[in-house]
Amino acid sequence: MTVSLKGLVEENIVEINNRLGYNTCWLYNFKWVSDFGKFVSMLFTRSKSLSIILPYSRDDKEVLMNTIRKIANDKNASVIILLTDKISTDNFLVCNKQN
Repeated sequence: MTVSLKGLVEENIVEINNRLGYNTCWLYNFKWVSDFGKFVSMLFTRSKSLSIILPYSRDDKEVLMNTIRKIANDKNASVIILLTDKISTDNFLVCNKQN
């Protein structure tokens, strides 16, 4: 099920995603994802351009960002990684471009 970023994240993140055309977003929970790297790799097989929004409060955010960047590079995909203070440490958002 898709979610609206408005109210979930800071307004500037909503604006960045809208301007770049990332208008379809899903909210995921880290507890549902047993292997984050495999999950991100699967996402890039379905879309070559993503916006991924991680919680700023997460202790391993740098590891997660590096994992995302490496996979995007390996898949020849583009990604924007943004950090927010508004979502819980257990959640993250993935947005892609759809018409």
